[in-house]
Amino acid sequence: MSPPVGLARLRSLIEPHWRRLYNFVFRLTLDRDRAERYLIDIFAVATEHIDEAPAHDTEVWLLGLANRILEERLPRQPEVDFDVLDETLRGEATRTDVVRSLSDPQRDFLLWELKQGCMTAVINCLPPGERAAFVVCHILKLPDEPAARSLGIS
Repeated sequence: MSPPVGLARLRSLIEPHWRRLYNFVFRLTLDRDRAERYLIDIFAVATEHIDEAPAHDTEVWLLGLANRILEERLPRQPEVDFDVLDETLRGEATRTDVVRSLSDPQRDFLLWELKQGCMTAVINCLPPGERAAFVVCHILKLPDEPAARSLGIS
């Protein structure tokens, strides 16, 4: 027995985009549990509005739904700012000679983790609207016009 037409359509809309949608939601919430809960809510809204889904540009449409939900739920101001980040980076915790003793693969992995952590820390210092714009343009690498449409801005 095949799934109902609406479920099959929803699956066809979401399946190609859910990973990037999760990445967007996670980068804005910076919390895996909250990102997963919000993603379920986004899919529920997508289900309610499935008749409005475009035949193409579904990723932009889904990102737009996600952005509207996140705008309602996220605090207007970031939880930390660049001064706190700067103080942390210059603090004692970041001064260590341990890195010199690591093998090349370990150093490469540590460097990759450091880059991801720094990106997350910088993003966390941005207000939600700026964070959303940064994520869709620089992490998801959407061109400017679809990125702006997904965020409902010019």
